[in-house]
Amino acid sequence: MQRHLQQMQLVGQVVNRGKVTANIELFNVSDRQFKLCYRFSKVNVVRITRILMPYLVRNHDKGSPLSLRNQVAVALLQLSGACFQRITGMAAGGISQNCARLTTKRVVEALFAIREQWIKFPTPAEMEKTAGEMFDQFKLANFFAGVDGCQVRFQKKPRGCPPRQDLQLYWCRKQFYSLNVQFVSNHEYIYSVDAQWFGSAHDARIWKRSVAKVMVEDITSGHIIAGDSAYPLSTTLMKPFANPNRTQGIFNGKLSGLRTRMTENVYGRLKARFPILREMRHNLVYSQRIVVACAVLHNMAESFMDKVDDVTAQDPYGRPVDEPPQRRPQRLRPNVDLGPGQNGRNDRQRLRDGERLRNAYLREFANARNLPIP
Repeated sequence: MQRHLQQMQLVGQVVNRGKVTANIELFNVSDRQFKLCYRFSKVNVVRITRILMPYLVRNHDKGSPLSLRNQVAVALLQLSGACFQRITGMAAGGISQNCARLTTKRVVEALFAIREQWIKFPTPAEMEKTAGEMFDQFKLANFFAGVDGCQVRFQKKPRGCPPRQDLQLYWCRKQFYSLNVQFVSNHEYIYSVDAQWFGSAHDARIWKRSVAKVMVEDITSGHIIAGDSAYPLSTTLMKPFANPNRTQGIFNGKLSGLRTRMTENVYGRLKARFPILREMRHNLVYSQRIVVACAVLHNMAESFMDKVDDVTAQDPYGRPVDEPPQRRPQRLRPNVDLGPGQNGRNDRQRLRDGERLRNAYLREFANARNLPIP
């Protein structure tokens, strides 16, 4: 409770709820205090408001509605505060719990409506840029993204599940109710988010039925993504060797480091920026939309270059964020003739083609380091 009271003081004026005006000024605090509460700078909150304006404008002024800027600020406070709606309402100038709830829902729905504008696959030039940065650090060529599942926890049994669906499907291997959310991302942006699966769903099952898999397989530039051992090996997705020898173990370490930077570090920052994702208290459909809305806001923050000091002040590998890596010539993709099965006639063929491609990467990796080739 003390933390919530401090949060209210940071926002500014906390007034008697019976004497509150609908549009108390929430911006009359220092830039640092504002960013601590809302996770965005004042300028970028205004930019977000302009983006969402077509979805938030009302045709009347009944009930002294909040200004559009204050609506966005209230929603950001709820998403970034991990507090109850009544605390958000008090911190936002004394509005009611129901007003805080409805305002947050309107903004979440607006963010969900523009998801395709902000969560999308990169262009070939953007893939090449990411692949070059990953090669500079890990010496593995042509990786433009990683894929992994993230457990988004429910506080208790999810409400509003589809009829005849067993609630135990949401009980995950970590022993709590959750959504298994699949993220495809590079070290900055989220390219795809699939929040429709229950917590017990296997990562490979989600991947096999996802739109992202189809989009990755349609890439003709030769770029691939990295996954962990839960995913099926193919010519477009590479995973570590099982039961590795010494050379394969070194290769696995580099591949896992690359995947971690492009997946786990990204949604780790996402949960740090929006703590509401650490424990959901809403119904199923609304929780899924909150996940997507937070992913949209994450991409906005990256696009606006709006970093949160206590979350992303330093690169996960110790390099200052503003210091770009020194570029080196990128190695070409190993020349592997996949034969008639290149397009993947079936799962077995795709697995064989993926093994041949991974072995070619391993030989290239071993030759560059004078390691024994298994």
